[in-house]
Amino acid sequence: GGAEAGARLAVLAAAGAFVTQSWDDALDVLTVAAERGFLLAQGQLIALVGGTGGPVTPETWRRLREKIDLSFWTRPTPATALHDDPNVRAFAGLAPPSVCDWLIDRARDRLVRAEVYDPVAQRDFVSETRTNTAAKFNLVETDVVQLLMQQRMSACCGIPVHHMEGGAVLHYAPGEQM
Repeated sequence: GGAEAGARLAVLAAAGAFVTQSWDDALDVLTVAAERGFLLAQGQLIALVGGTGGPVTPETWRRLREKIDLSFWTRPTPATALHDDPNVRAFAGLAPPSVCDWLIDRARDRLVRAEVYDPVAQRDFVSETRTNTAAKFNLVETDVVQLLMQQRMSACCGIPVHHMEGGAVLHYAPGEQM
């Protein structure tokens, strides 16, 4: 019955981990966690809708839940070709600004030097050729917003979510590269 536990159950439902994957169940449980006062659950609902739309009342969280358009997250946005070989595409409107702000805020205190995978040694290592930072999130550390973002990327790229890496936010300061 704990609010934080509800938010964790929402992640499991969104990811389909140990339960049948269901975005509706994930958002419903996240809403209960928000109603019980869990600030991270409240923040996710606000990010997904783009604001509270007025003063926060006990009804706010159900109202926000009803405004979430799951079809936005499960359909691709049109791509603009930047280059054909290699295949490079830009997806305008991939994420609303409120979701970008949420992801940046969640990553801010977690950024560390990004690593490169060495397939021969079968391990990650810090390389001189990759100078950016990254914030990785495992299943316990992730949230519904991050999983919806992965779903959106999956729809745009045509790659199933279960073929993708775990969630991460990459940061490139001016002059940093991969």
